Amino acid sequence: TDGEHNVTVPFPPSSAKRGTEGDMRGKEGDNMDVFPSAKRFHIAPPLLSWCRGARLRDGVHLLAGVQGESPREAEWETCPLALQGGLRCVFGHRWAVDTGKCVDASPLVVCQEGTPPAVYCGSHSGMFVSVALHSGEVRWRRRLSDRVESSACLCGEFICVGCYDGCLYVLNRHDGDIHWCFQVPSRDPVKSSPAVDPDKGWVWFGSHDQHLYCLDVLGKKVVFRLHLGGGSCFSSPCVAIGNRILYAATLAGAVVAVGMDVGVVLWRFECPKPIFSSPCALPGGGVAFGCVDGSVYVIDKEGHMVCSYLTSGPVFSSCCCVIPPVLPGNCNASHVTELCDHQVTMMAPTNSSHGLHPNGDLDTPHTAATFSPPYLLYCGSHDKCVYCWDNQLQLVWKREVASEVYSIPFQAALVPDSTDHTPVAMDNSNPSLLPHRVSCLCVCTVLGQVFILQAASGVILGHMELPGQVYSSPVLVDGLLVVGCRDNNLYCMSVALCSN
Repeated sequence: TDGEHNVTVPFPPSSAKRGTEGDMRGKEGDNMDVFPSAKRFHIAPPLLSWCRGARLRDGVHLLAGVQGESPREAEWETCPLALQGGLRCVFGHRWAVDTGKCVDASPLVVCQEGTPPAVYCGSHSGMFVSVALHSGEVRWRRRLSDRVESSACLCGEFICVGCYDGCLYVLNRHDGDIHWCFQVPSRDPVKSSPAVDPDKGWVWFGSHDQHLYCLDVLGKKVVFRLHLGGGSCFSSPCVAIGNRILYAATLAGAVVAVGMDVGVVLWRFECPKPIFSSPCALPGGGVAFGCVDGSVYVIDKEGHMVCSYLTSGPVFSSCCCVIPPVLPGNCNASHVTELCDHQVTMMAPTNSSHGLHPNGDLDTPHTAATFSPPYLLYCGSHDKCVYCWDNQLQLVWKREVASEVYSIPFQAALVPDSTDHTPVAMDNSNPSLLPHRVSCLCVCTVLGQVFILQAASGVILGHMELPGQVYSSPVLVDGLLVVGCRDNNLYCMSVALCSN
């Protein structure tokens, strides 16, 4: 290891343990609602599903930038070793499943009491798989008619995923049977990852035909079809339940807010370059997103720009929003990258039309008219850096990594263990029994490096290298990291913290 505790673990494809076919179907009679249209979202017994970003709602823990509403509160530093910088990260290979072609989609991890946790993911081969999280055993496979870049979402008993054949597939999550296949009229590819309205059970997604769709998957019918004003919808829509607003972005550089109950465009914010980044809903209303012009924008719920931050490269990554108990404003200065090159713009909302990124002096901050609750935003850039900002886009830390960051950072808590490399299970129901834990950030680069950073300071705790490029966003659950790779594999690695 070097001074940053970097640990490189090669993953040669020839030695990877492949997943095998198995029959690990869900138990019959699972007591789960399937989101009837007129009923509030409710699931029993409690079910957990993880993909990109963060959300906590109604006993259902959804970590999802693609389907998230509001960020969850982070489990921040309670570990003396973390505060003293005495930790390093250790990786271990758990399993790999060969899907036949590149895996650019991000995995979805679903946990339900009484059934084994499962991973769902598709690939360019058209293969969509369900894999047991802990063993790597393939529970079922479903061959779709074209490549899959869309990440899946969970809607009750169903898994929804887009495909290049212009279809949104609705699959039974237990056996992969196709419940419904909806094809957009133009048959343009569906690269956008679907998002679920948990209040009504509707599924929203965008298409390259420049339209936004809302489907009732139980009734197998289209609820809304909206033209977004030009530009394909590549990124994933974001549901803000508290405001009943859905945010979507286009390659024409527009972010559109849609009233979810009426299917009407409320406002439209224009950027000077395409938007590949998926919008991220913020606490208190509003949305954050990156743009190819190199900026990350924060827009309020009325469609006015609150502030922006200019990075040194295009931003394809999406933001991960986390609410910490205490903002880490007193981080050790030695743990924070030089901040002299940051550029921040803060704009007060006005009644004028929603305009482009200002071309004025970006070094001159302006007082914003409104302030949102404290939170932290994490995002990567093609300038080979990962950023952490507060709720006014003031830079908390900036960390350079080995190559461009396309995927979305993932925040999770890890429990240090100095005796072996097995993470300790946490009993969240009794905070007094919680062991020391460290809030970590998992970041993947285009060249296949996987970094674990300390979320409060940006200190690199360790890294490893996969044998191919990575455009998939990682998921870190219970000390297991799942991510897709362009060497055709879906990987799972154990991640543990130990003392130096």
